This record gives sequence, C-alpha cells and structure tokens, in this order.
Amino acid sequence: MSIESVIIKLDQGWSSKCENKSSNDKTEWAVIKTSAVQFGQFLEFENKILPKNLKQREQHELVSEDILITRAGPKVRVGICCMVKHKRPKLINCDKVYRIKVNNKVVTPEYFEFILNTPFYQGIIEKMKSGISDCGLNLTQKAFLQIGMTIPSIKEQQNIVQAIETRLVLPIKWKKVLIKVCNRPKH
Repeated sequence: MSIESVIIKLDQGWSSKCENKSSNDKTEWAVIKTSAVQFGQFLEFENKILPKNLKQREQHELVSEDILITRAGPKVRVGICCMVKHKRPKLINCDKVYRIKVNNKVVTPEYFEFILNTPFYQGIIEKMKSGISDCGLNLTQKAFLQIGMTIPSIKEQQNIVQAIETRLVLPIKWKKVLIKVCNRPKH
C-alpha cells in the first residue's frame, strides 16, 4: 500500500512573519518551528508568537494524533517525523512541515509514526530529498505519497506499538534519572 492510500489528508501549515520569541501562553496563538518536530517527539515550546495584527488560520491548528514530517530545510532536518501526543491550544503548523491525518481504519497514528522513523523508511526518504544544496532540500508530496508500506492488521499494529513502547520506557526513565543526578548541586 502507498502512503497515499492509508491517509485521509496531507497538508502544510502557514508561516507568517512571527515575533522571534516563543510563547508558553495557552491563550496566545503561535506557529511551530521545524525544530518542534524531532524523531518521535513533538516539542510544543519550539514556536514563534503570531503577531496580534494577523488573523490566525485556525484550519492549521494542530491536534492530537497529527503526524508531522519536516518537508524543507537542511538535509539533516528534512524527513523528521513525530506524532502530536499532547499539545497546548492555539499552535499552528508552519509551512515547512507536512501534517498527516491517517485513516484510523487502516493504520494507527502510533504505528505510522514508528514505521516512518525506522532506518528502512528513513533511507527511502533520504533518497527522495531534492534541491541544489544540502542547506536547502525538499521532500515533495508527490514522491512522499508514493512510498510503499506494509500495513498489518490494526491488532498487529497495536501489538507492535506496545512492544516498542515497552522497550522504550526503561531507557526514558533512566535518562530522566541521569538528568536529575547530573543537575544536582555540587558539594
């Protein structure tokens, strides 16, 4: 199956001239930066404040289970994928990131995110990047949507995701412990 056959929608956001500072205010509109999209992790604080004189484009507001993939930028930043799990309100997608809504009857967003972040699919995406220099590459919709995927049953997808998440929990807990230890005041 192609990516095109397992999704409902693929769009990109809007990037206006924003203030060059981040917003933590949940009542204030902000546009994400591409750095908000990391492999398997969405960083909502990576955003820029939308100026009050500009009307927000609410159709680009991110919601849980949106799959994000960077589509333009330096070579190392194009093709980065994550799923929005939790986010503050009033965050708008930027124009350098594709937002994907999967067909939940065919593929779970969690499975889709894990698959796109595997070395196999990252290798395919790497070969699709186009542009004049490594400083400014693109991932075209046409090529991206034609990527073929093996899609098991929803139950198998859920089992695979659970197995992966179970193995990821321990390293994440250890990382948090190590960060706390490293940040303790030195005597």
